[in-house]
Amino acid sequence: MPCRPVRARKFVEQGRAKKCWKKGFFYIQMLVLTEEQVQHVVVGIAPGSKRVAFTVKAEYATLSFFAFESTIDTYIPTEVVVT
Repeated sequence: MPCRPVRARKFVEQGRAKKCWKKGFFYIQMLVLTEEQVQHVVVGIAPGSKRVAFTVKAEYATLSFFAFESTIDTYIPTEVVVT
């Protein structure tokens, strides 16, 4: 779940998380269970005749939306919106 840089720094300093880099992106990996803060999300899949859409939603926001062309051989991304 995303957090502010100050909170991430505190987690690392307290030993509750470690710093990680992957493909140029920085993130923290929690080393302890964080059951108190859980973000419930729902994944929706809408198959259509020309496109297949995937949506990831939280309670108050749309986290991501992907639409792919529905071809027999491959799926080609046509639209990516991250809010």
